[in-house]
Amino acid sequence: MRDPQDAGAYGDCVRCLSTSDAIFRWFRRLMILPIVVEADILWTALRAAGAVDLDVLRDWANTTRITDRRVVSFVGAALIVHRWVDINRVSSEPVQFSKQNSTYGKLISLLSDKTVPQSINEAFQIILGKQWIDSVLYKSNHIAESSKLRVNIASHIINYRQNFNKSHERALSSHWTFSIGHMVVLAYIIKASELEITPFRKICLWKEPSANQFLFNKFSEISKKIEIIERWSAFFDNHSSANLEYMDGRFIDYFEMCGVVADKSGRLDGSVFDKVPDADPDVGAFCRASGINPSRSLVTLHCREPGFRDVELGSLRDTDIETYLPAARSLVDRGYQVIRLGDPSMRPLPSIEGVFDYAHSSLKTPELDIILPGAAAFHIGSSSGLSLVPLLFGTPCLFLNWYPFDMLPWGRRNWTVLKSIVALGDGRRVNSHQVYSTLGRIRERRMLNTLGHDLRNLQPAEISTAVEGFVKSLHSGARSERHSTRNLGDVLVFGDAGELRPLRRPEQPDSSVPN
Repeated sequence: MRDPQDAGAYGDCVRCLSTSDAIFRWFRRLMILPIVVEADILWTALRAAGAVDLDVLRDWANTTRITDRRVVSFVGAALIVHRWVDINRVSSEPVQFSKQNSTYGKLISLLSDKTVPQSINEAFQIILGKQWIDSVLYKSNHIAESSKLRVNIASHIINYRQNFNKSHERALSSHWTFSIGHMVVLAYIIKASELEITPFRKICLWKEPSANQFLFNKFSEISKKIEIIERWSAFFDNHSSANLEYMDGRFIDYFEMCGVVADKSGRLDGSVFDKVPDADPDVGAFCRASGINPSRSLVTLHCREPGFRDVELGSLRDTDIETYLPAARSLVDRGYQVIRLGDPSMRPLPSIEGVFDYAHSSLKTPELDIILPGAAAFHIGSSSGLSLVPLLFGTPCLFLNWYPFDMLPWGRRNWTVLKSIVALGDGRRVNSHQVYSTLGRIRERRMLNTLGHDLRNLQPAEISTAVEGFVKSLHSGARSERHSTRNLGDVLVFGDAGELRPLRRPEQPDSSVPN
């Protein structure tokens, strides 16, 4: 116990302890080590911090700098969770960040609703510090506190953008272009600027390489008011899935924002680009080179795997391509041609007639990565950035094994079938919207297990059932008319009897998806 043989054993020590004092002492030792602190450890340590004298937390914060993400974020989260700081009192007057003489003083200023920077760099440090604190709150399942802080962060970003960027521009860092999923959301932000439904009138992007230059070049089809700028030459937004957008008088997440923008643009299919035509020459050349019959409708398929970006926290989003193959064979029998999208890090597919493993093909190009899902009759995707690309073109999407729950893909014709959350005690599946929307935000399995639940991928028979139901819904004419409600399709789960059913809100009746 005093000298674990490996760094990970410190976490196990914290899990085994019962007294708050001992938990907090061992947690502080763990925080010295360069390891990822798991969510259940943060949750345990935050509870233990409630029994610690506030002076201990203050002194701990003052042993480091405000740029120390680990200590600063934890102490900030503890102050919020245990209500040791009166946020209203701290926010009664503007707080000058640079005038705080200690790390603890700067930390308190980060909790204010009126934190004032003196420069662009300082403004970014303030936003980053607030985001670090939010990360601990959210990761440790303090959702209510996290939600409030996220509104604080979004408000500060808007104010700093207006104060430092006098020409009504919105600058975005390279975080927005290094990932194809981020670029999809960026397309909708650009569209929002072009439609003038936001205060900013021009988008400024850092002069950095992008994840897909073909998609980057297509942004000019949305708006001509895009400028390439040098790094740090304006106050900029970094990318975080926790960030909120202010639209229609409320703060919403990026995916809901994309749906709002699509509605306001008058595109009922949720797109920002025109659908790729059947006669597209690039698609025709691909079909000839790959031996695909161009008369057969294309279905694109993508399953997230850990190889492309091996991040432990993302593991709950991963899926197993093998479980999709029975459904893929069934689609081929129906007359479809299935194209598996992805990259060479993915597990190669076995040879299946009518299924083309584009991820391992020499035909793979940045252009086809974008065009193929735009030309497909529909797309089968998972919780991945690449599976957002079809939404740019209004391609109907069946999202399978979607997780987590806090960001749901837009598009009223689409189905989103969630991974199953099951109780550890009796194995029963969660099918209540209220319960799933709480547990489904958890990013780590240990934390989910701590709360008495686990996460399961869909089984091959379930995937086949969902695919069959989705194809039937498309052939019967899915709803695509404009609604006053959120731009969101059906959100579904599998019940204990193997039935596919809506994730039921309290006011909705209990019903299965009709055959």
